[in-house]
Amino acid sequence: MKSLRWTLVLFAFLLCGFRPGLSQTNGDELLAERIRTYFQQALKLPARDIYFRLLHAPLWDGKGVTSADIRIGAKNNPQDLGYQTLWVEVYRNGQLRKKFPISVEVSVETEVVVSTVPIRSRQVVKPDMLQRARRRIRHNLNRYVRSPEEIVGLETVSFIPAGEIFTTKMVKIPPVVRRGQRVDIKIIVGNLEISTSGIAKNNGQLGDRIQVLCESTRKKLTGIVQAPNLVIVQK
Repeated sequence: MKSLRWTLVLFAFLLCGFRPGLSQTNGDELLAERIRTYFQQALKLPARDIYFRLLHAPLWDGKGVTSADIRIGAKNNPQDLGYQTLWVEVYRNGQLRKKFPISVEVSVETEVVVSTVPIRSRQVVKPDMLQRARRRIRHNLNRYVRSPEEIVGLETVSFIPAGEIFTTKMVKIPPVVRRGQRVDIKIIVGNLEISTSGIAKNNGQLGDRIQVLCESTRKKLTGIVQAPNLVIVQK
């Protein structure tokens, strides 16, 4: 009976992934602390909003090592989140004693901007269409809009359903001149200026070159958008 009891205890330790040695446990705890601190500083988020799972790490002896002895670095951008490879450097007395890679899976919970109503394509975004909400983000934190002020006044690229998280690719700066819009045209030939009107054949921002159809001659001209309703054609 006693032999059977010890067999069951040993089996339980193996099943739970027990790794002997107090220093190993301390090392794991120190490593987890340093990983969390690394992402906290890199992502500028509180520790409570950072979630990570250690996928792979070699066995190492944490005996005599303090948190200050461990440095975490990465070649990839921490903002990418998801699966990442980090490099761990362990120092003692100011000298590098050990360096090894670890694999982690990272996600965060943070405030992002979501739509409160369905928004049509090419509609200018207004404050009452938006609200802040906490969401779990698992990939590429940089692509999400974090503040309504970032996108108010911009134009949607496609239809956005209610409750959708905004990304930076969902909006763009609205054109100053839109295709089909009636515009004033100023034709400059040397010291001569001719004012007329026409129809924009392209969307355009300030400084963009677009085509316009001159109403008086029915000819297409190419000019530069100088103001919301003015295209300059230089001959």
